[in-house]
Amino acid sequence: MNDYKKNGYKIFRNVVPTSTIDEIVGQIKEIADIRLESLGVLPGNTIYDSLLQINKIDQIAYQSCLKTAQYLPIFNQLGISSEILNALKECFVVKPVLSTRPVLHCVSQALLLDHGYNFTPPHQDWPNIQGSIDLAVVWVPFMEVKKEAYTLQVVPQSHKLGMLPWEITRFGQSIREDDASFRKMKFIDLEMQRGDLVVFSGFLVHRTSKTGNKENVRLAASFRFNNLEEKLFVKRNYPNPYIYTPQREMVTPNFPTLEDINNVFGE
Repeated sequence: MNDYKKNGYKIFRNVVPTSTIDEIVGQIKEIADIRLESLGVLPGNTIYDSLLQINKIDQIAYQSCLKTAQYLPIFNQLGISSEILNALKECFVVKPVLSTRPVLHCVSQALLLDHGYNFTPPHQDWPNIQGSIDLAVVWVPFMEVKKEAYTLQVVPQSHKLGMLPWEITRFGQSIREDDASFRKMKFIDLEMQRGDLVVFSGFLVHRTSKTGNKENVRLAASFRFNNLEEKLFVKRNYPNPYIYTPQREMVTPNFPTLEDINNVFGE
């Protein structure tokens, strides 16, 4: 039996160009650095230093930097790169379609948020996506990920258990840890290098390891794909529970003024 179908995940080694990863990380750091400079603070020497500084100064600004990074063109290009599309084909998602926006994961004991979740709890992605049964998640680390560096932890073959009982938490839909099937689960660490990626089933149980030191930050990207060839996905009219609507109230009251506009477009 194919390893992906058997275990619910497959690691592809050394397929993402490290130059692409370097460029993405550099642009993420640039977002933080620009905000730090606007606050009169010198940028850090590394991305960890810059993120740590802005997190200490203003957690809202920190979160906004990470959200903004998810819209970087190069970040989105990674999700539709030949490396990822070829990996999906090997995992039987031949005609992929993105189900959600890409996600940037930033994890460190030194970057904990006062409000919100910091480490993803045990969960399956499918209840949040509700797309094709063979929904696939692609997870790409931007640095070496060992056991002491906040690994992605998975439960092999848990995708064959179907959709498990869940509850709404601060994170979203998380598996009920008082469920009998959950108590029997054994998580394993996926140790990965820069350039690796892993594809896993939307039904695979996974979580973020809390093992790591304050001197480490783990950055990774994830992308979710439905399969246009999955018959029930087609029969259900390509469902997508995500509704993207803007905030109707102005984010910044009384902005922009005419002066602000002329400062940008004036001679």
